[in-house]
Amino acid sequence: MRDIVKDYLDGLIPRRAFMKRMSQAGFGVAAAASALKSLEPLARAQSGQGARGQAQTSVNSPAGSLTTPFEGTGGELLAEQLRAAGVKFLFLGNGSGLGSLCDALLDRPDMQIILAIHEDHCVSIADGYSKASGKPGFVMFSRVGTPHATANMYNAMKDRSSLIITSDHAESDREGRDGLEDIDDWLETVEQFTKFRWVVREPERIPEWTMKAFKLATTMPGGPTYLRFPRDILYKKKVRAGIYPSGTFDIPMSLRPSPREVEQAARILLEAKSPLLNVGYEVTASGAVASVVQLAELLAIPVTQSTSWGADFPTTHPLFLRSSAWRYPETIDAYLNIGGQMEGSASDGGGRLRGAKIIHACVDTG
Repeated sequence: MRDIVKDYLDGLIPRRAFMKRMSQAGFGVAAAASALKSLEPLARAQSGQGARGQAQTSVNSPAGSLTTPFEGTGGELLAEQLRAAGVKFLFLGNGSGLGSLCDALLDRPDMQIILAIHEDHCVSIADGYSKASGKPGFVMFSRVGTPHATANMYNAMKDRSSLIITSDHAESDREGRDGLEDIDDWLETVEQFTKFRWVVREPERIPEWTMKAFKLATTMPGGPTYLRFPRDILYKKKVRAGIYPSGTFDIPMSLRPSPREVEQAARILLEAKSPLLNVGYEVTASGAVASVVQLAELLAIPVTQSTSWGADFPTTHPLFLRSSAWRYPETIDAYLNIGGQMEGSASDGGGRLRGAKIIHACVDTG
C-alpha cells in the first residue's frame, strides 16, 4: 500500500489507477475510496492546486473514475457486470429463482444461455468450458439445488478451476425462519469446496461482489467462488450502481523467481546423475507445455505427471514415463517439480525421493 500511496502523491498514477491498484491489493471499494479521499488534500497541496480545483470536484464520487454508471433491476446489474467482465456463456439450471437474470439477458443477445437440467451438470459443463477455453465459467441455479452441485464443486476445487457459482437466496425478510427451501447457513455447506462465499445483501453492490468473486476464482491457484442473491435484491427496480471494467480487480501473476535460486536449481540438475522432472496442471493452465518440453529435451531428463486434468506433457514423447514407478534406475538424486502437487505417495516417487535434492516450482502450496 505504501508504494501505491507514494506513486499517487508523486503524480505517477491518476485516481483511476490508484483505485484499481488498491482493489488488486485486496482492499474493498469503500476502503479504497476512503483512502483516496483522505489523500486528496495532500495531493492538492503537492500539486499546488487550490481547494476549488478539479481534484476536489471528484472527491464525492471516488468510484466514479473507476466504474460506468448504470441503473436497472438487480438482475440487470448482474447481467451488465457479467457482460463487462467478458462473459459470453452463462451455464444456468432450469429451476426457479433465475427469472430476473434471464429477463435481463433478453436485451443482451451477445450473451448466450447454456441450459442444464441438473445443478451438478451446470457446474461440470462450466468446468469443462473453463478448462478448454482458459476463461472463467459462470454458473447460476436455484438455491435449493446447491447440495446437488457440490459433487462437481468438489471436483472443480480439486482441479483449481476458475468458476463463479451463484444462486438465488431467500427473500431478505424471510431469511432465518426455516422457510421453504431454506436452512440456517447455506454458505457452510460449500465452505470446503470454494475459495470464497458470500450473500449479497445490498443491490447496489452486486457488481462489486461479482467482480470480487471473479478476482478470487481466477487468481492462481484458482478455484470456485460462490455468491447468493436474495430474490428481492435481484428483482428490485431502479438500482443505481457502477459497472466495473474487465480486469479491474485482476492480480498480475508474472511471478519472477530469484536469479540466484534459478542458478542454484540449474546447477543441481546439471550435476545430477539420475534426475526426474514432474509436471502438473499449472503447466497447462499457464500455457507452458512447449517450454517444459524444451527444458526436458535440453536436459535429457525423464518426465512424469502428477494427477492432473491437463495434458501437461506429450504422452508420446520418448522422455515421458507417465508415473515415477516406471523410473529406471530407481534411484532419484534430483527431483524438479513444475506446477504439480507434492503428494509424496509411492506412485509419485515417494520413498525414492529420500535423499534427493528437491526443486519445487509451483504456485499452489499443495
